[in-house]
Amino acid sequence: MEKISIEVNADLAKAWEDASADFKKEISELIESQIKQALGRGDKEKVLKDLDELRSKMESRGLTQEILNPSDFF
Repeated sequence: MEKISIEVNADLAKAWEDASADFKKEISELIESQIKQALGRGDKEKVLKDLDELRSKMESRGLTQEILNPSDFF
């Protein structure tokens, strides 16, 4: 496995730092899947929909909408 870096706001970086190893693994796998789909199919709308679902899942685990503000990512 290789590592890649993405820029996120400070709150999200802190939340990620504090997250459990299991949570990080699960989210990393979901993100990897989304990137593969985006690069393989060029289906931006589906990727954005899937990322929205991922954001909802993360919020249900305690990450707030303020932390996950989409304007910070795009």
